[in-house]
Amino acid sequence: MAFLFLLLFQLTIIAQESDNYSLFKGLVSKSIENIIAESGNKYDSLSFNSVQSYSSLNSEAQIYFFKSGLLNTSVNKSGKHFEYSIQNASIRYDEIFRDGLLGKFMLVRTAELSGNYIITENSKIAKADSFYVSITDTTSLDDKSKLENPSLHFTQSEFPAEPFFSGLLEPVIAIGTFVVTLLLFFTVRSK
Repeated sequence: MAFLFLLLFQLTIIAQESDNYSLFKGLVSKSIENIIAESGNKYDSLSFNSVQSYSSLNSEAQIYFFKSGLLNTSVNKSGKHFEYSIQNASIRYDEIFRDGLLGKFMLVRTAELSGNYIITENSKIAKADSFYVSITDTTSLDDKSKLENPSLHFTQSEFPAEPFFSGLLEPVIAIGTFVVTLLLFFTVRSK
């Protein structure tokens, strides 16, 4: 039986502004790049066996194969077949923090993609492995309506609550600044 191997890839990107689906498209490409780096060559045929909810990601995998020239279109066939299956695609929002003292709220998000693939040569399994890729980045909380696609469930997750004290700090600073300005105005004016 084929050896099962877990490909790990972790990439951290700071301040990348893109929607969650774009992150998953990048993860599909990265997972295939990692697999091809180990197994190489072109393939005569492809099959994508992910569950229905990930069918749009299957299309992205297929597009990647065609654009990268990994599909053998010559008359000479090698007998290689590539089967790709996504088992899990999920998004997670880890924390909310402020960008500076009075800056805007930022959101740390992590997208994860995992699944299996099988490479066969002349109808015999040459390799069968699992893959796992993830990406973590930060984005503005103001953009949260643009991050998720309502028709794709795997692009959605619950947002963490905004921190209570940092939300309270901004009005206190604004009121304090106003009071100090008034005091200085009347103090300087009276002298």
